[in-house]
Amino acid sequence: MLRSALIPDSTLPSALENPREPKKKKQKTMAGSDSSDVVVEEAVALFYATFKQHQAVPREALTIACAPGRVNLIGEHTDYNDGFVCPLALDKTTVVVGIRAPQDDAATTQLASASFPGEVLSFAADSVEQLEKTQPSWGNYPKGVTAVYLKHLQRKAPLGVHAAVVSRVPFGSGLSSSAALEVGYATFLESLFELQGISPIQKALLCQQAEHEYCNVPCGIMDQFISSCGQKD
Repeated sequence: MLRSALIPDSTLPSALENPREPKKKKQKTMAGSDSSDVVVEEAVALFYATFKQHQAVPREALTIACAPGRVNLIGEHTDYNDGFVCPLALDKTTVVVGIRAPQDDAATTQLASASFPGEVLSFAADSVEQLEKTQPSWGNYPKGVTAVYLKHLQRKAPLGVHAAVVSRVPFGSGLSSSAALEVGYATFLESLFELQGISPIQKALLCQQAEHEYCNVPCGIMDQFISSCGQKD
C-alpha cells in the first residue's frame, strides 16, 4: 500500500510533446531524489532489519507513505507574517514504511531512522497526556503529529506503529526536512489507520500545530502546505 502526499500528475499533455512522435511510457515514481523507488526500498530494508520479529510480514502488507521537501523562490521569512511566498515541492522526499504495532503492544510506537542508525525511538501513542517532548529531538515531530491527530479526531484507539524512516531531504539545508517528516508521517498514519475526513490543507495545519507545540518552532504554514498540497507537474 503506497500513499504519497503529492497530488498525482495531471493528465493534460505537455506543451513540449511532439504529437508526431510516439509517446514513451513514463515510469511512475513518488518524487524521490535518486528515484523514489530506491528510497522506498531502503526504507523497506531498514524496516525488516530493525524489526526482525516482522520478517514474516509480506512486503505488500506494508504501508508506505512519503512527502517532499521544498524550495522557496520568493518570500523568505514572510509566511509567518502573512506575506506572499512562492514555494515548490522538490523531488527529495521522506519515506515512512511500516505496520500497526502488535495487539499486545498497540499503544506504543517504535520508529527507526536511517539518519540515526542503531537507535529505535519509542513512545506512547494512545494518550496526548503521555506524549511529552523528549530527546532525541527528531522524535518530537512524529510525537507531535500523533498527539494532534489523537486530539483532532478525538480518537480513543491508539496510533501505535512499528515503522522505518528514510529521508533524502538534507537536515538544516533550508529545504524543510521537518515539514517533510511531519507530513510524511501524517500521511502514513492516515493510510495505515484509515483515518477519514482530513483534507490536505487540514493535514498541513495539523502538522504546523505539531511543530508549534512539540518542537517549539513558531513556523508559518508554507512548508507544511507545499509538502501536503504540492502537485507534481
